[in-house]
Amino acid sequence: MHLSFTLSTIPLLGLAACLSYRAKGQLISVVMFMSIFQAASVLNISAGGAEVGIAPAYVILLIALVNKFVTRASKTVKTSPRTGRATLILACFVLYATLSAFINPFVFSGILITNSKVGAGVPLEWGPGYLSQLFYLLISFALYIAVTSRTSPAELIKSLDWYVKGVSLASIIGIYQYLAAKAGLPFPSNLLYTNPSYVIYNAYDINGFLRTNSTFTEASVAAFSLSVALALVVAKMLYNMRGVGVSALRALLIALALLLTLSATGYMCLIFVGIISGFVYIFRWRGTASFKAAKFVLVIPLGILLLILLTIPAMRQTATNLIHTVLIDKTESFSYQARTQMNEDALQTAADTAWMGAGWGICRASSFIPTALANVGVPGILLLGIFCAMVLHPIRKLHKVRLPLQGVVLFALSTALLNLVVALPDIVHPVIWLLFAAGARLSGSQPVNVLAYTDREVVYLS
Repeated sequence: MHLSFTLSTIPLLGLAACLSYRAKGQLISVVMFMSIFQAASVLNISAGGAEVGIAPAYVILLIALVNKFVTRASKTVKTSPRTGRATLILACFVLYATLSAFINPFVFSGILITNSKVGAGVPLEWGPGYLSQLFYLLISFALYIAVTSRTSPAELIKSLDWYVKGVSLASIIGIYQYLAAKAGLPFPSNLLYTNPSYVIYNAYDINGFLRTNSTFTEASVAAFSLSVALALVVAKMLYNMRGVGVSALRALLIALALLLTLSATGYMCLIFVGIISGFVYIFRWRGTASFKAAKFVLVIPLGILLLILLTIPAMRQTATNLIHTVLIDKTESFSYQARTQMNEDALQTAADTAWMGAGWGICRASSFIPTALANVGVPGILLLGIFCAMVLHPIRKLHKVRLPLQGVVLFALSTALLNLVVALPDIVHPVIWLLFAAGARLSGSQPVNVLAYTDREVVYLS
């Protein structure tokens, strides 16, 4: 085994060190901020001809977990019975996925699988190269346990806020990437794209529109982080009126970067965020009659701006072409057909394994459900589905939730799950597990209920 470093190592670890100092030891917040650098690695591990790049977020996450579980300074957070039941279901899923990675490849040896690393229609044969996904699953579950049992409400809120700040930085980089490509300016791809574990796509044109990926491996992956962060920012404005100006600027910045990804899933999530936020905005009635009237008055400038833009022929034609490129004509594109074929291959693998799965990390389709069915089959999907249902059960009354933080978390988690259902193949991103943990903690009565989601203070329900 050989260890090597990349051009990203010193600057990204230096940034992480500065953030750790500002976070005052709350390293989960640093992990969330650094999770935007998915296309970069700070440590490369090569063995047997295979090379794996470790992104900076996972290096910091390992340090954070050691700090949480080993040091005496760690504090245990009392959780509710509902949280404990949800954690048990999730633990059963992780256990089944772990066992399947070592057992199922031998039981179903020889069936055809599809994986971007080995190709399509390749006979199944167990190999250590598949265990990288298991490592990410186990460390993600450890993050979940750390957040549910050893993370204070203040650190949880800071982690959510720092994730938004990290995505805001990625949005700025993505917008600069667009401007650099249009104006011929230099872009630091040698620094940002150093991870050998992934095929990294630079910015490229689609029907005359430039598609950007910022600090992520590809545009669709960028759209996931951008849409989840956008849901966090918008929900924060809906459930807490403090700092609306800063939040609005962040929302506009992230939404612009999301548009530049030209991701069909990202656009669907943008529509989803708009519809749900509109529903919450209208039906979350609190305050005096004048306050309720002001809520409608606030949307008038936005409506006028949209009408003005629609009256400009060039803007209207550009918007029409963009919608056709990203959404309406998407089914005719090569990428859509290739992704559809990957999903069909995964479902065929699931059927060939009697719907038990070929083993965690073996197959990789275009979206999570076909990938999960091919890897852990119906048992794994059921366990994860039950867990998600337990966490999301209050979402049916999203406009009536008593704790603002719960509304923020459920809004963002539902956006993340929409990404998974449509076009995200795995659940190893740290923010998914942070939202899982936050949702589980808030699904039951808490010893200390966080009442407000703010940047600089935490208001508790006495």
